[in-house]
Amino acid sequence: MKKLKKISLLFGLLMLPVVLAGCESNLIVFDPQGPVARNLSELIVYSIIFMLVIVIVVFILFGFIVWKYRAKPGDEDKEPEEEEGNHILEVIWFTIPVVIVIA
Repeated sequence: MKKLKKISLLFGLLMLPVVLAGCESNLIVFDPQGPVARNLSELIVYSIIFMLVIVIVVFILFGFIVWKYRAKPGDEDKEPEEEEGNHILEVIWFTIPVVIVIA
C-alpha cells in the first residue's frame, strides 16, 4: 500500500506542471480579434460545456452503479444470477453515440 501511495504522490507531482500550464490568465483562445475568431471562440465554449455535461452525467451514473452493485457484507459466497440483458436498450446506447459521431 505504501508503494501505491508513493507512486500516486510522484504521479501527482509530475502532473502538477501540466495542470498549472492551463492556469494562465490571458489565454489567446478566449481573446478573439475578428468575427471568425469570435465564432470559433463561441464554438469552443459551447463544445466544452456540452462535453462537461456529458462527462458529469457519465460520472454520476458510474458512481451510482458502483454504489448500487457494490459487495455487501454476507455476499462473499453468493454467486450472482445470470442476466441476459435488454436488447432494445443495447441498440439505443449503441446507436446514439454512432449518430453523434456521424453528425
